[in-house]
Amino acid sequence: MQQISQKILIVDDEKANRKILKELLQDEATIIFAKNGAQAIELARKHIPDLILLDVVMPDQSGFDVIEVIKNDPVTMSISVIFVTGLANSDDEERGFDLGGCDYIYKPFKANIVIARVMMHLELIQQRKMLDEIAHIDALTGI
Repeated sequence: MQQISQKILIVDDEKANRKILKELLQDEATIIFAKNGAQAIELARKHIPDLILLDVVMPDQSGFDVIEVIKNDPVTMSISVIFVTGLANSDDEERGFDLGGCDYIYKPFKANIVIARVMMHLELIQQRKMLDEIAHIDALTGI
C-alpha cells in the first residue's frame, strides 16, 4: 500500500513554538497552523487533519476547551490530539486524557521525543484508516 500524505494541525499561541514544531515535522506531514482556540476549531473542521498538536495554555480558550468542542463534533471527533504543555502536572495530564487526548509532549521540546511520539501516532492513525478501509470493502467483489 502507498504512503498516505498526512496532515498535522499545530495549535500554539506562541510563534516560536509553532516554528520549532514545523521544523521538526515538516518532512513527515503537511503542517497547518492555528494561533488560538477558535482558529483551531475552524481549521480542524475545514481540513480534518490526522493529528492535532494542541497547546494547553492559550489566552482565549485553553486546549481543554478546544478538545471538548472537537470531540463533541461528529466531523472532528475522530481526530487524534496530542497535548503540548509546559505544565508537568499529573492532574492536568489526567484531565487531558479524560477529554480524549492521546498523548502529551512537554515544553521545552526535545526534538527526538517530539518526532518519536508524533511518528508513532501518525503510524497508528494510518493503520487505523487502512483497517477501516479493509473492513468496508468486500474481499470477493471489491465493493
